[in-house]
Amino acid sequence: MKLTATLSLLAGILLSNTISAAPPTSGTELTAGKGVHLNEVSPTLLQLKKSDLTMEFWIRPDAATITRPRALMWLLTSQSGYDVAGMGMSLIEGRVNANILGVKLNTTDKLDADEWVHLCLTLQSGTLNKVATLWINGRPIDRKRVGQPWPDGFYYARLMGDPWNQQRFFSGTLGGIRFSRQLRYRSQFEPAASWQKDDDLLLLIDGASIPLK
Repeated sequence: MKLTATLSLLAGILLSNTISAAPPTSGTELTAGKGVHLNEVSPTLLQLKKSDLTMEFWIRPDAATITRPRALMWLLTSQSGYDVAGMGMSLIEGRVNANILGVKLNTTDKLDADEWVHLCLTLQSGTLNKVATLWINGRPIDRKRVGQPWPDGFYYARLMGDPWNQQRFFSGTLGGIRFSRQLRYRSQFEPAASWQKDDDLLLLIDGASIPLK
């Protein structure tokens, strides 16, 4: 199916917080300012280049996170700090906002406080123009072409927290985290509560043992 036709289908999909697959049974509580230094946990993330990618994790935001003007969730950035050379995801007053090399993907619907939600970004690189898709609870919410070339490398990688101390932190519960070097989803799916190791993994962290700093 051509991308234009796919985009028209996405326009008719409404965000639902009902999860048909079982959400995680446990996770790690995040307090103000705590996060994961991904460049320490998995230094290979800083060398991501010209690869299909799937970046997914489970969160249960608390009421304070939903009402914050912005809550940073994850960030891969070059030393310049420009959006066109980085990838990331945040919540803006409870609404998911993502950046893939300068292209914005988002939803107009707020997440529910104290409810588990599976968030996912995929980047298909094996086409003339890269294609990025934002998924929420296994449903494709936004999909766009990405024309910007890959940066030479990334300088900084972090999950949750606000290293700039501007009160843009996430609080609530963080579940499992998985980054993969393949496109794991192409159509609507039921998100799994946990994952097994395989050859396409870049990063896999169990929700009950997240290395917070």
